[in-house]
This record gives sequence, structure tokens and C-alpha cells, in this order.
Amino acid sequence: MATSAGELIYTVDMDTSKLISVNRQTANEISKTDKIMRGFDDAIKQAENSMSHFTPTMTGTAKAVKEAGAQFQFMKGGMSGVGFQLQDIAVQAQMGTSAFVILGNRVRRLHHYSAPAEPWLVRSLLLGPRLLVCLRHH
Repeated sequence: MATSAGELIYTVDMDTSKLISVNRQTANEISKTDKIMRGFDDAIKQAENSMSHFTPTMTGTAKAVKEAGAQFQFMKGGMSGVGFQLQDIAVQAQMGTSAFVILGNRVRRLHHYSAPAEPWLVRSLLLGPRLLVCLRHH
């Protein structure tokens, strides 16, 4: 194709087959990239779904840890009270107080710190020394 513009002549020679080939290759690469991006979208959706199932589990775990912490605080307080009672027992024993009197006084207080699963043991510890004190005095 030739165009005349005054005294200048331009000749344009185009081989469009190379452009069409490159255009097809570009379209194929774009299609491949699109498939890869869809795969990423699916992977992200699966990860979000997994995380949505994971959230209640973590919430439950946090609740269990909080409850366990509360139980440990309760146990700490109980052990502290038992320690004080044992210290009082030691002081009374050093002062020469009868073992039966000590058990009669302190076991009752130790009862607060015992587990409710052993009521027979606590009752025997509470009543035993008292019975012995009564028998000893008669």
C-alpha cells in the first residue's frame, strides 16, 4: 500500500500472520492464568471454610482453659487453707495439746477443704477423735 503526500511516499508492509500467532499465544497464556487464579480462589474458599470450622473449636478450647484456670484458683485457695490448718496443728502439738483435742478441733476445719467424694472419711475423722475424747474422760 502506498500513500502519496506531496513528494514523500510511505510504503507500509505488514505481515499479520505473526501478529495473529502472538495474539493466539497471548490468549492461551491468559486462559492458563485464569485457570490458575480460579484454583487460587477455590483454595482460598476452602481455607476460609476450614477456618470457620476451626473458630468454634478455638472458642471451646479457650472456654475450657478459662474453666481450668478457675478450678486451679479454687484449688490454690483450698491448699492454702489446708496449709494454715496444718500449721495450727503443729503449733498446738508443740504447746502440748492432746492429739485428740487437736484432731477434734482441726479436722472439722479441714472438712471445708475436702472433696465431697469422700464423706464417709470426713465423718469418721470428725467423729472419731470426739468419741475417743469422750471415752477417755469417762
